[in-house]
Amino acid sequence: FDSPLYYITSTLSVSLPCFYFSTSSALTELHSQSPTIPSISSPPINQTPTQHPKPHLHPQSLKKKMERLNVVVVRSALLLCLFATLASGQNCGRQAGGRTCANNQCCSQWGFCGTTDDHCNPAKNCQSNCRGGGGGGGGGGGGGESATNVRSTYHLYNPEQNGWSLTAVSAYCSTWDANKPLAWRRKYGWTAFCGPVGPRGQASCGRCLRVTNRGTGAAETVRIVDQCSNGGLDLDVGVFRRIDTDGRGNAQGHLMVDYQFVNCGD
Repeated sequence: FDSPLYYITSTLSVSLPCFYFSTSSALTELHSQSPTIPSISSPPINQTPTQHPKPHLHPQSLKKKMERLNVVVVRSALLLCLFATLASGQNCGRQAGGRTCANNQCCSQWGFCGTTDDHCNPAKNCQSNCRGGGGGGGGGGGGGESATNVRSTYHLYNPEQNGWSLTAVSAYCSTWDANKPLAWRRKYGWTAFCGPVGPRGQASCGRCLRVTNRGTGAAETVRIVDQCSNGGLDLDVGVFRRIDTDGRGNAQGHLMVDYQFVNCGD
């Protein structure tokens, strides 16, 4: 299985040394900082007893509190080590700064390299080197994947004002497509993509979508240059306005659209 839970068991043995070191250090420090309860000795015979102040905590009560604190420290250290080890195992995609896998392996939605269907299937949100998805930055293949009733918001890329520079707008795909010819970069309007169907990450960069307003039927072809997090599309504001022919999208801040991957014709 390709999910974070699958990797917990495989990374536990790696986490244990970290757990031992963290908890040992924490408990040693707690021990060194533990308050010392003063001993109360009996006064000599025929001498007036000295009145000693009563300690704020009974030794047994203090011991129980320290034991509870030790348990909290141990559990926290184990969780921190486990999640740190798990995170370090993610080696591709958006979890690893857009890195791709060696030997043309697929990058799964969780950021792990592999060759199984869970890693490579675009329908399972494969991020790069997906089967049938093409490599990042190519943009030539059609694919035909499609989705309906998808939410689309808009983003102020303003490519004309920014010289059609992907770097200037900090687009995710600039890592691979920043040096594409100007004609390639300005051929279509821009969009960020995080839809329910189709490749994600580098595998989506440069590919084209035919986006249709479900309310009016107005449609436009756009090129994927960025990622998003709304579960659909984040169209450049110019494209958004061109397909928002009845103004409802502007009024409500989003449109409901259909999209299909199409051949860019590059």
